[in-house]
Amino acid sequence: EAEQLTRAELELGSASPFVAGLSARRPLVVDDFDTDARFGGWSGPWAKVLRGLGCRSLALVPLRLGHEVIGALVAAYTRPGAISDDDLAFLEAFADRAAPIAVRARAYDQERESAEKLARLDRQKGEFLALVSHELRTPLTAIRGYVEALQDSPGSPEETRQFLGIIDRHSLRMERLVRDLL
Repeated sequence: EAEQLTRAELELGSASPFVAGLSARRPLVVDDFDTDARFGGWSGPWAKVLRGLGCRSLALVPLRLGHEVIGALVAAYTRPGAISDDDLAFLEAFADRAAPIAVRARAYDQERESAEKLARLDRQKGEFLALVSHELRTPLTAIRGYVEALQDSPGSPEETRQFLGIIDRHSLRMERLVRDLL
């Protein structure tokens, strides 16, 4: 059930009890969900999972990079009551160290996605060039084949051979242009 939390986004709408802590950029400590007025109507995915796991209290520590909040570290407890100063200090120290790592992980993911996109575009380019090559070379091959057949046929008038020579030269030129283009 706890894995559901990793897939569910933390509720941050106007009615969310977490907005105050994140916007103030300081830890939010809840000693008991049932007695804290901010959490009386809390019923989002996180509330259901945490209550389903028997959690009664939590500490939410913003992950800050400079003045920007980039995420949150949440520690939930099955016992109600105040979270110790040592636990809170540990969570804040952990959040301070985790924030730059989270930023690097996000940058790595973006870089990986960009590389995948470039690889996909490169494959599409290759497929396009193969298609263009086939579509342009096939008619040229046929033209050249017929030109050679006509040139080799006995009894062709000299003028016809001259025209066929011109066709052949131009088809060769076109073939070179296509090759250069590709």
